[in-house]
Amino acid sequence: MMDIDSKTDIWSRTKYKEIELDREVIDPQYFGLVQESFVELGIAEKFMVGSSVESLLRVPAAESMSGPKFSDAFHKLNNKNLVSPGLYLALILNKFMDEGRQQNLLSGYLARALRSFASFMREPDLAYKLKILLEVEDESVSVNMDPEQDVKKHVDIVVRYKGKIFNLWSYQATRRGLPNTIDRLSGNRGEVCDGLNILCPLRTEEAQEYVNKKTSIEKKQKKLGGWEEERNEGPSPARKRALDGMIQRNQSKLIEMKDDVKNLYDSLSREIIIKNGWFLHAPDYVETVKEFMDQCLQDEDNFMRYEDLQEIILRPQNIVKDISIFKK
Repeated sequence: MMDIDSKTDIWSRTKYKEIELDREVIDPQYFGLVQESFVELGIAEKFMVGSSVESLLRVPAAESMSGPKFSDAFHKLNNKNLVSPGLYLALILNKFMDEGRQQNLLSGYLARALRSFASFMREPDLAYKLKILLEVEDESVSVNMDPEQDVKKHVDIVVRYKGKIFNLWSYQATRRGLPNTIDRLSGNRGEVCDGLNILCPLRTEEAQEYVNKKTSIEKKQKKLGGWEEERNEGPSPARKRALDGMIQRNQSKLIEMKDDVKNLYDSLSREIIIKNGWFLHAPDYVETVKEFMDQCLQDEDNFMRYEDLQEIILRPQNIVKDISIFKK
């Protein structure tokens, strides 16, 4: 099982154009096209960090087309302990070309694939960290991320721990991701797997907000530094008064921004770590999952029944099915 957390250190020192294309995974006839595609995507000179998957091109026809499954490519490389953003793209390119698809849509399809890469990382990251933690108390613990179980059972990670099987649902707690998970939990996409199910959401939307706000602080500090430097150069009295006012107002604003970021960090730090620009599971998060598992081993009847969860999930749907009135 691969340690994604540590792998991100290696990726952060490697540019996309520098990846080693494994001949057992990628057909050598596509090596040149891989490099050409990296250039077209604008990532060839970038290091494989989290920000490299942002601001990529969008080709409408490629956004809606069916093609090689991104998850299959990720899991294949993960099973071989070869995952990296660049090699993942190369494998998808290989399958795309082998299937005889339109090459003019290749870059758009690869951009779409790269935007999805970060979401695939969270499952092996959680699985590895949880296995390491659980092995301390149960050397026989097993952790399975077979993509087939996701399709058939709607389960991302299956853990056998101290004689019990736990089904883990790993997903992003975002405006886009939550409706999808709620629909799966309701049973609309097939029966939910029997047994002990643990919901493991990750608040990546808030984490991105934290990153954006930190960037805004850096820009504000840079602007303040420029004004202070200009003021120290002896401008006219009128310009100096204007600079003093701008500096004072923006220093106050900067303090508010820093307080806002600190509050957001305090809320997120027990759940998410930001490693080389990637959002991964914090140690406290993994420990909390283990605590739930241990509590369940002591008294599994003390936890919510699926029927009760399903009733809660379906309640909004049932309310809006009937004629009703409400006041705001």
